[in-house]
Amino acid sequence: MMQKGQVFSLDFLISLVAVVVAVGLMLQAVEVNTYAQKEERLYNEMEMVAETAADLIALGSDTTCTNASGANIVNCVDTSMPTPNAWGGKVIDAFHPDLNPSGYKYEISCGGVTRTSPGPPWASEDFYEVQRAVSTSVGGMPETLFVRVWK
Repeated sequence: MMQKGQVFSLDFLISLVAVVVAVGLMLQAVEVNTYAQKEERLYNEMEMVAETAADLIALGSDTTCTNASGANIVNCVDTSMPTPNAWGGKVIDAFHPDLNPSGYKYEISCGGVTRTSPGPPWASEDFYEVQRAVSTSVGGMPETLFVRVWK
């Protein structure tokens, strides 16, 4: 029963608070889901960039070793290439800011030689790393090619 001057009943106020809390929890759940989807897309993109770069380095004709007759040796990385070439201009240029609008950075290492893109270093929680078993131009010994990509 409503008394003079009473605008809302206590039941109405309690139900209003419950509805506001429910809407808030629903919005928070939507935000968490959206963030998780965004992170998954970024991770999948990093994975694609790293896998492609590793394949280009290990199998690309610009970076593979050559035998005495000038033929490319499959799955062999020529680590003796001079620094400016950095294991094949095409591979490293793929990470160049003009050709890489997504802004990925990289670190590539093999046979004791490491090439790193300019910019901030990687953090332990936000990178994707690919490994390939390859031979190197230094004695043809088995090595591991590491390609680490981050944004």
